[in-house]
Amino acid sequence: MSLITAPVRVVPTRLSGFEAGSDDGVAPSAALAGWTAGTRLFKGTRMNTQHLLISALFIASLTGCSAVATKTNTLSDERILSETGGVLGLSPSELTLVERRTEGVNTYVTLKASNGKTYACTVNGGNLFSFGMTNPPVCNPR
Repeated sequence: MSLITAPVRVVPTRLSGFEAGSDDGVAPSAALAGWTAGTRLFKGTRMNTQHLLISALFIASLTGCSAVATKTNTLSDERILSETGGVLGLSPSELTLVERRTEGVNTYVTLKASNGKTYACTVNGGNLFSFGMTNPPVCNPR
């Protein structure tokens, strides 16, 4: 029994988005080699401008989301004291809110306990994007 094999010729017609042998400024050998130094990612500057515009709009929308989250924060001082007190094992009446600031989706508070200890806590949520819900606060002694 003999095995007869014939040579197989593979002719690619389209590789990496480039037509083999097309007149787009890329040599067919470079197109066949895949992503090499001779290939271009975009044809012309219009595509580069579109990508730049899309990237700028995406970054602007993220900045807008942070502003909306800050403006729609619904955490009251009582709710902050209640949630942080639960994490610290203290009742809300044993805590005093010293400082509070909201940046994006986080509210940063400084608390003073009746035993004299000071805590720095971060409360995540409590705004429009989280539908008013919060994650458990993270508190550290100062």
